[in-house]
Amino acid sequence: MRVEAVAFDHPDAVALRDAMVAEVTRVYGTQRDEARTPGARGIQQATVVLTLVGYDNADVPVAHALLRRLRADLEIKRMYVSPSVRGLGAAGSLIVALEDEARALAAHRIVLHTGDRQVAAIRTYERHGYTPIPIYEPYVGMAASLCFEKVLRPRVVATRPTSVVDDTATVGNTDTSTPVASHESASAAAADGARLPALPEVHLADRSMPHGSVGYAG
Repeated sequence: MRVEAVAFDHPDAVALRDAMVAEVTRVYGTQRDEARTPGARGIQQATVVLTLVGYDNADVPVAHALLRRLRADLEIKRMYVSPSVRGLGAAGSLIVALEDEARALAAHRIVLHTGDRQVAAIRTYERHGYTPIPIYEPYVGMAASLCFEKVLRPRVVATRPTSVVDDTATVGNTDTSTPVASHESASAAAADGARLPALPEVHLADRSMPHGSVGYAG
């Protein structure tokens, strides 16, 4: 899957968000509209720092996620993966790119909100290091809510070992240590919302993920 940063109102991003809302409505009905706090449903474009769309090999948009500012935190929103590519690692690719952007913005943690019927999504978040926290605003009072956080740490990039020399021969790679390119790397935008360049193609084998509703984050 190829992951690209796009404008919040890009047609592909809008279409995927609409698909997600339709799916969530089928799962939960109207109970998701019962939060006591205003703002639980809509997203103010001015708060969004990154919008990502994933494209399959035929350039069909199949995955979406965004990162927005919520008070002192950054929050994952509108994480959605089309049924045709669920179980193939698309959600994980989006999560990694969002986390890279959050690190670039010096965020201490990422938070997210999901629903208790999104079993596959919950397992995906837990597999990527997200842990449950108390329900935070604006979701207090919204039925079936679950909230998670991940404390961010610097990304560790593996390096190849340097050469080992004995009395008779050189063993291993004689080149100097070279960073191994990460298949998950993502360029970070400046805090003023500048558009990211296209991210490299990502091919992750995450076939253990159930084929349920994979990517619902608020």
